[in-house]
Amino acid sequence: MCEVCHARLPITYFKKRGIMRAAVCNGCWRIANDTRGDGKIILEPITSKVCAKCGIEKPIEDFAKYSTGRYGLHSYCKDCSRKVNRSYADKRLEDVKEQRRLEYLQMSVEDRPQPKICSNPDCQQAGIIQPPENFHKSRIHRTGLLPDCIVCELERKRQTLENRRNTINEQHRQGNGPERKAYHKRWRDENKEHLNKQMKDWREANPEHVKEKYIQRRFRQYGVTQEWYDKTLAAQGGMCAICGSTDPKSNGDTFHIDHNHNCCSNGCNSCGKCVRGLLCSVCNTWLGLIEKKDWVTKAKAYLRKFPLKDDSGNDQPSLFDGL
Repeated sequence: MCEVCHARLPITYFKKRGIMRAAVCNGCWRIANDTRGDGKIILEPITSKVCAKCGIEKPIEDFAKYSTGRYGLHSYCKDCSRKVNRSYADKRLEDVKEQRRLEYLQMSVEDRPQPKICSNPDCQQAGIIQPPENFHKSRIHRTGLLPDCIVCELERKRQTLENRRNTINEQHRQGNGPERKAYHKRWRDENKEHLNKQMKDWREANPEHVKEKYIQRRFRQYGVTQEWYDKTLAAQGGMCAICGSTDPKSNGDTFHIDHNHNCCSNGCNSCGKCVRGLLCSVCNTWLGLIEKKDWVTKAKAYLRKFPLKDDSGNDQPSLFDGL
């Protein structure tokens, strides 16, 4: 089987390498060594590849990088590589146990380590006497063996490595130096589309959580609570305080919290003492415009240019008369 195209071909399709044969068929060899005048190898870009282990065509993201492999990728996919490595580690462990057992049999009776119990209380064989080949050798212990069995020792090393990795990641996240901030800002700018897509997918998958966060943020912004909102809405009969509509006309499906803008000077935020009632989106927008005296003055001047007249030719009252 060719390692590149994974085709089963006669042995004559492979170049001789002494008493062996090349791992790549002649066709793939010619493609890989076809060069232009500048000496660059012509390789067509690929988006998928066939795993040499399971024979399934998968995206190139499912293959680990391998500098000497075809297209710089490993011939096995990540899942198959993980299974092969795990089976190799299990076989290696069995070989070590067998070698330890043979060494134990060749030793004299006086020098042989005695069976013992693993000191780890969470061991799978806790309280059970295990043979000495289930423990690693140790020169500093009196028994010549480590107190924990091989399985517990491997688990302890894995947990130590995981804790160390988590500590490094936590230190990396908590870094607040200028270089760290500049690095994160540069990374966010370069991956803006990826971050936006990730946030959009998360919002679509968690609409209820997004709505709850939006409501809580508005409550903090205006200095009120959920109890105040429910009590005010019940006092208004579950409708807008101005037009009486039961439809909030907003994306969050909640009424707007109206407050006096002359009280607080920090924009849309409120101190909580100047809140007035609950309005729909349309009434809240109109009321905010009417309260702006400069805007009302400009609106009056604009409407004077286009006066309304009735059927008799008399001027009709303006929308802002009396304001």
